[in-house]
Amino acid sequence: MVNVNKAKLSDVYEISAKLREEDVREVRAAENKCAFEAVLVSFDRSKECYTIRHNNNAVAMFGVAQVDIDSAFFSPWLLGTDGIKDIKKSFYKITKSYVKDFLDRYENLGNFVDVRNKTSIAWLKALGFTVLDPIEYGYEHKQFHPVYLIKEVGYVHNSNK
Repeated sequence: MVNVNKAKLSDVYEISAKLREEDVREVRAAENKCAFEAVLVSFDRSKECYTIRHNNNAVAMFGVAQVDIDSAFFSPWLLGTDGIKDIKKSFYKITKSYVKDFLDRYENLGNFVDVRNKTSIAWLKALGFTVLDPIEYGYEHKQFHPVYLIKEVGYVHNSNK
């Protein structure tokens, strides 16, 4: 059974202990954070934060955080475990629904994704995010794609078409 709950601090420990290797690599390159610190900071900064569970095991934590106090941009994020592979269809449906809800409330969503993280890039495109050409970004100055999804009056802007 797959369910989504408001994230709790105990979920931070559970997710960070088994974070996917590509997520560990991405947060190290972007912010020089270990798995625990990355999940904790994301949890703490989020306006909304949720945990996806499969058979009572945490497989992913996701949320949305304001980029900065004066910004109209909000940063959706997700950190996951290899357990996501066991619930691909449910995972896509859940995240698609939450991204739509986030977009309805926050209107301007954007973040960066490591170019080496092919699975996340494909997932973001499937969710409707525009993926821009890579730029040098983060602590390790690696190549990252800026990604965004903007709600405009009457439709969602997406230039991936």
